Amino acid sequence: MCLARVSWDSTGEDYVCESLTLIGLGIRRRSLAALYSAADVLLAPSYGEGFGVPTVEAQACGTRVIGSGWAATADLVAEDGWLVEGQPLLG
Repeated sequence: MCLARVSWDSTGEDYVCESLTLIGLGIRRRSLAALYSAADVLLAPSYGEGFGVPTVEAQACGTRVIGSGWAATADLVAEDGWLVEGQPLLG
């Protein structure tokens, strides 16, 4: 998962990523909530997320989500979030 701080570019037409934080295992709940709250967006385009917990956690902290239109994620992303389409990579 990735959390990002974003802003508009000088033309006001595109977003610019100011910082990016990769999230892994072993983060304490308070730290995770602080990271979610400090981010503008959670990038979670997963094809294998079991229950969508990160999507729900991020939205509970007021962070918008970019998720895949795959499985349960499509049902969990709020109206102010974004869904991306695609196909799983076949190995």
